[in-house]
Amino acid sequence: MSDLMASEVDLARRMDYIGITVEGRTFRYDPDSSELYVDSRFPRNDSQGESPQPGDESSRSCYEGENKRRGESGHVRSSCAPGKMRTYKITLNVTERCNLRCSYCVFSTDAYKHYRSHGEIDAQFEYNAKLLDRVFTTIPKAVIKRIAFFGSEPLLAFRLIKRVVEYIESSYPDHVCKYSITTNGLLLSQLRLSFLVNHDFDMAVSLDAPKALHDLRRVTPNNSATYDLIMSSLTYFRNTHPQAYSKKLRLSATYQSSEEVHKGLDEFARLGIFNVDYGALVYDISRDPIGTRNIAYRDEYLNSHFMQAFEKRDYNRMWLYGKYFLSFCSMFDRRMIFPKGYDPEYSFTHFCIPFSKAIDVQANGELSFCNLVDHIRFDYVTPGEFMPRNDVIRSYMDSFEKFHENECKNCSIRRICSLCWVHYFNAKGELSGDRLRQHCVQERRKVGEFLSIYVQLKLKDPDIFQLLDENPPTNTV
Repeated sequence: MSDLMASEVDLARRMDYIGITVEGRTFRYDPDSSELYVDSRFPRNDSQGESPQPGDESSRSCYEGENKRRGESGHVRSSCAPGKMRTYKITLNVTERCNLRCSYCVFSTDAYKHYRSHGEIDAQFEYNAKLLDRVFTTIPKAVIKRIAFFGSEPLLAFRLIKRVVEYIESSYPDHVCKYSITTNGLLLSQLRLSFLVNHDFDMAVSLDAPKALHDLRRVTPNNSATYDLIMSSLTYFRNTHPQAYSKKLRLSATYQSSEEVHKGLDEFARLGIFNVDYGALVYDISRDPIGTRNIAYRDEYLNSHFMQAFEKRDYNRMWLYGKYFLSFCSMFDRRMIFPKGYDPEYSFTHFCIPFSKAIDVQANGELSFCNLVDHIRFDYVTPGEFMPRNDVIRSYMDSFEKFHENECKNCSIRRICSLCWVHYFNAKGELSGDRLRQHCVQERRKVGEFLSIYVQLKLKDPDIFQLLDENPPTNTV
């Protein structure tokens, strides 16, 4: 599978579609219909040729058979009504304290100039309770509330986490909530771990591999190593709560070179931990430290290992080695089934828009709209109101839609673009076309490459993404 990235991707000649040549066959992705068409002729909106008539075999959607298999004459429509959300995320940064000083942490290095440093502030329960009251009375009951506990190290404020969860469950028992926590794993004691498991927390534990690499970056304030301590916590987790360990544990790993990807993922496979998120260390949101040669090496390694697992239908290793591109391919597969996304009223249907899907509260009570980018501020929240009114959210999304249509109306990936919303805003929180265009070329190239992988995988096995959805990664116990 090392040749997946080498497929011809036509991004330069046309703006209204993406063309892909795979194994001598040509495919065209049409963003208006969210369809993939076989061969070079397909419905089009310009003057370069007449559109084929319905039933023209040369322009049939390559998803036609998939739709028939699902018992539908056309696309399967989303069950989500226009203007409604499936989930709303509330990130509670419960403390500024941390028991580690990881070398690349946004709170530990001056490279992230917009972020705070580690501090001694813990969030106040009363403030969080009022915020949650505002959220739960504003966001419809049918919307799943995802409560994410974040830090620095959130388990240093475990009593607050426990109190918040108990408050939600006693005050809003008819709402569906899903809890998650991101932790370094050092404080997963019997008491804390039992509480998290009993309340069905998704747990992300920060761990690099192999050991030498982890201990180089993830250290205590006195520069002591932590790998063995964290592995001891994970071993205890596995032995005492094997089912939760298998399904609810996810590792968060980092790399700064392709060689580190190679060594790290091989080590995780050896450990039997297959639910892993891994990302490049980026000290500037506009700069990627992974050079072109390293990218090629990384992709060759990941694709070859993924293909070995694919041939054996080893879903755990497929997820481990393919997560880098499978998340996008799976999203694209869902988009082919739900062509208008979750909200057909808007043309943008993938990325998060401020106010629309999430809110973030810092330990000191300040509000932002993303726990990853906190240097942009908006003037739509009145102090004490905790979050904007529904009409403000709707007005903002409408203005974003107008901006999006003006800037992106001729772009071939406008319905599947995965750019973070921060790429659309300047430091003042203003929509900025200049800032957006800085990232467009790279994003379109990435989408083209991933779409090429998607087509090739579907040709090898039309049911591959359904099978992956039915077989999520599980850790070995």
